[in-house]
Amino acid sequence: MGIFSWLFPTEKDNIRRARRFIGRGEYAMARLVLEGVTSEEAIELRLHAQERLVDMNIQRARGDMVAGEFDEAAARLNLATEFADGLFNDELRAARRELREARAAARAAGAPKKEQPLRREQSAADARAHQPHSLGPGFKADPLYSLPPDDPRLRYALLLESYPAELRKRSLALGPDYAATVMAMADGDNLGAFHRLGDFVELDPVARFERARAALALGSLAEAVSDLEHLGRTLGHQRIGNMHTAVMLARVLWTVGQITKALDLIASARLREPDDLELAVVHAQLMESQGMLPQADAILVDLQKRAPRDQGVYRLLARVRLKGGDRDAARQALEAGLSNICTTPGKCGSRPPDVDSMRLLARLYLEDRLDEPRALELVQQVASSGAAWDWSDAYLQALLARNRGEPDLASRASALLRDIPSDDPRRRLVREQLGV
Repeated sequence: MGIFSWLFPTEKDNIRRARRFIGRGEYAMARLVLEGVTSEEAIELRLHAQERLVDMNIQRARGDMVAGEFDEAAARLNLATEFADGLFNDELRAARRELREARAAARAAGAPKKEQPLRREQSAADARAHQPHSLGPGFKADPLYSLPPDDPRLRYALLLESYPAELRKRSLALGPDYAATVMAMADGDNLGAFHRLGDFVELDPVARFERARAALALGSLAEAVSDLEHLGRTLGHQRIGNMHTAVMLARVLWTVGQITKALDLIASARLREPDDLELAVVHAQLMESQGMLPQADAILVDLQKRAPRDQGVYRLLARVRLKGGDRDAARQALEAGLSNICTTPGKCGSRPPDVDSMRLLARLYLEDRLDEPRALELVQQVASSGAAWDWSDAYLQALLARNRGEPDLASRASALLRDIPSDDPRRRLVREQLGV
């Protein structure tokens, strides 16, 4: 997989990413990457991620109730409601009833309430009391490589190594409490980190980058937009580690439907950083989404020269050309990518074969009844790659049967349509190509 391949994921890519997020307990991210993916498997995965998010926040809210953290519990139940999308109403009603009863019991007993709204400004001492671990006063003085590999000071120092020098300096100046909060996110405490970072964003806008990351992990897109926009105004959008803040913000804006704003942001960022390849890829994707196909094509042709061995660039270019109705040019883009990356047919050095490009190219040849030997070669390469059999492989076999005039076409088409939702675009494809 090329260094930008994650930027133009197929449906299967998104499903694989979602499964990895679910395996790590990052249910909000799993839900986000499955937005707009309509296959039955994706819908089931997204529902599972929703269910886990709701259940996780309800259970944590119950723990907060026991500890007397009633406003914290309310914040978690608000998150659960946001993730529920109108589902799980009985569970949420029961949890809110429990919260009301816990508040009433605390008042009756004369116990003090512990308040912690989402953006409450805590004192430094209060923030330290919530730290999962302390980096200690000797954080700056300890020699880096004398620390144990699991020492949080080492992990934080290695994280900052990838930051721009000015942001590294600003981050270190915020001290060990800030460092511990950032590392709490790495340990999965995104909600707690989000709360505690409120102390630091007023001290230095660099903390808004970390709070935006926490917000994204929680699925709080409006909070992420607010922090990333403030960061851009104060420190300028830039690459921090392996992330570019303009790309982060553009993708969230895109997700919430503010595509024109995302386009303007990326265009402005590219004027400042014309050599950043990731910005160019996202610019092309946004243009494609808006039907600006010639402009997207021009960006991707330039990217071919700058990243000649990244198959994702060729696959995205083929997709843009397909949308524009130029199937010949789409085939040429895919062939060029496979030729540049896999100099020997079926062998790509240490890279796994790009089965998505091979499937798409074989599909174009077979749908247009062109070069069956080349289509067969591609189908065989996919089969020998070890990739799991999926719907597209069955579709390719049906196209082969159609082109050869085999008699079982109707049964093949029926099998392809089985279990596909009524609004799935694959239904139209089957009807157009197989006449069913």
